[in-house]
Formats: sequence, structure tokens, C-alpha cells
Amino acid sequence: DEGSYALAVIAMVAAVVAAFLYLRIMVSMWLSPVDDGANRLTIPFSAGLAIGSAAVFTIVVGVFPGWLIEAADTVTNYAR
Repeated sequence: DEGSYALAVIAMVAAVVAAFLYLRIMVSMWLSPVDDGANRLTIPFSAGLAIGSAAVFTIVVGVFPGWLIEAADTVTNYAR
């Protein structure tokens, strides 16, 4: 009803560009020939710990979001 066709066109163009970029990454990962002599990537312990902690935190907050929402509500009540 608003007639915001320009915004819709911009969103469609952005979606096409994003799809092209992400599909290009997936094609290069899965359809490229594998180099058997490739070097193994080693991740430092601290980086692995940070990534693992972030993943666990994301899963815990995704399953039990109530405690984080209550904590955020408590913090915002102190600011008033």
C-alpha cells in the first residue's frame, strides 16, 4: 500500500548478490578437487577455547533464554 517499490528492488538485488557470494563459497568448498598434500590447519588452544565457549554459550542461551532475559531486564531497571 505504501508503494515502496524502490526498497523492494534494493532488497531483491541485495539478496541476489548475497546468494551469489555464499553459493560461490559453497561451490568452492564442496565441488573443488581435494589437494591430498594440503597442510593441516592447527588452531591454538586459546582460540579453540574461545570458539568452544562461544558455541556452548550460544546453545545454552538458545535452549534456556529466560535467565539472560531476566538479567538484561534487571540491568535495564538499574539504569532508570
